[in-house]
Amino acid sequence: MVLPWRRHGNTSTSTAQRVVQRYLLYYSSILKDYISIHCQVTGDELVLTTAQNQQLLQLGFNKDDENDEDKVREFINNLKFDLFLITEHYDEGLVLLKRRLCLTLQQILYLRLRKKAHKTTAKDTKYEQILNHRKEQFREWSKAEYILYEVANQTFWTEFNKEVGIREEVEHFIKVLEKISDFHHLGRKRSSLVIQKSQWNEEFVITRRMTSFMTVYDNEIRAFFK
Repeated sequence: MVLPWRRHGNTSTSTAQRVVQRYLLYYSSILKDYISIHCQVTGDELVLTTAQNQQLLQLGFNKDDENDEDKVREFINNLKFDLFLITEHYDEGLVLLKRRLCLTLQQILYLRLRKKAHKTTAKDTKYEQILNHRKEQFREWSKAEYILYEVANQTFWTEFNKEVGIREEVEHFIKVLEKISDFHHLGRKRSSLVIQKSQWNEEFVITRRMTSFMTVYDNEIRAFFK
């Protein structure tokens, strides 16, 4: 199970604004259908019916009980999942999944976006204050789902910390991803990149064709959900 919560602590104002704009544009084509299914329109009012605590409801929880914390916790405790993954700990989750499923490092590779240097401004600080306020509002509005998140987060780190040497493997995995990202975005004169053997992987080669497939795959996923 993957829960799409993402931390925004280091997000710049301009980057965050672009993310929101892309999100709105990306989902504008399905917004009307979503409203017709999940909302009720009474006069000029739009009443959300299943957007609140949505992931919990998708798992089968009764909406009538979403304000009953005891029933929420009982339902969550009875969920049968071997592993929770959370996107704000994406790399840690992939390495843990690799170990559980006996995958190779090559099988969990993905193409990282390059980060741009940004100097924090007063506007960024103000935006963070607004963002934190909105997050607290959403936490209160979708309280049952935040309970799910807290349980999932705790469960994830409990399982993660059971693994010997996994933090070192995550650090290695991130370094490999950064090398692949630099190769794809900057290494135009190079046709291949050799990833050296380590205690977590055999030596292997990354080509431009392979990184292109990573990009195409990402675009296909986006197109699928449009």
